[in-house]
Amino acid sequence: MAYLRGSLSLAALWLALVPLAGELEAQSLWLERQPNRALYLEILKPSFDDTDLTFLSATFFLSGRYAFNEKLALFGELPFANGGIENFGDSDFTVGNLYAGLEYGRLESGVFGEFGVRVPLASEDNFGTLIGLFSDWVDRFEAFTPDVFSIIAAFNYRYRSGKGFGTRVRVAPILDIPTENGGDPELFALYSLTAWYESDIIGAGGGFSGRAILTEDGSVGERSLHQLGLFANLKFGRWHPGAQLRLPLDDDLTEFINLVFSLSVGYRLN
Repeated sequence: MAYLRGSLSLAALWLALVPLAGELEAQSLWLERQPNRALYLEILKPSFDDTDLTFLSATFFLSGRYAFNEKLALFGELPFANGGIENFGDSDFTVGNLYAGLEYGRLESGVFGEFGVRVPLASEDNFGTLIGLFSDWVDRFEAFTPDVFSIIAAFNYRYRSGKGFGTRVRVAPILDIPTENGGDPELFALYSLTAWYESDIIGAGGGFSGRAILTEDGSVGERSLHQLGLFANLKFGRWHPGAQLRLPLDDDLTEFINLVFSLSVGYRLN
């Protein structure tokens, strides 16, 4: 019964949010980006009401950044997830949708842009896919959306003061193209505002992010999802470990999801 109750709850949430699914940015808003060349690993653990997940139920994002020069960089990401219910059989493992994109501009401060695509690899009818979908329900919900090819073009403005304070604004139109069943393309928007303080050793901050579907009718509340995020990052030479917390703000989410806690580590190659 616990398995059925948990699976039905997650399935109901999935069906409620399918109209809002769209491609968003690859790397998490809450993860400190490294200039030049770097590797990243993120581990996300969601907490659901009425669903007892196994310890190994989690989502993983393995990514890398390769800078060709001071302004142009290649970014790639491979997501995967594992999901299981306590005391009920085996867990399900799945690979998510592969992302590849270019970044142009200076990350440290000023305007920079992103252009990328996400290729559909995620499995349907897989509990690991559900875990992946709701581990990052606003920023990278589409990383585990089956049968969707997505294109993104994002505008960012990042400001860093000389006293350790920083802020970032991001707006991104997204085109979501179904690859099965002859569905119509949909247009989405991602928007966010983050702020932080950083020293030579530690950085911490928070922010707000949301997504909205632009090609459907309804009120703003019906066509959008929002969350709060908190993050802290440490610096140990080339290693940059961190922790993040995501909190849902919409009733459609808070009815099922309590929060998502994540750990990350970045390694600067040069």
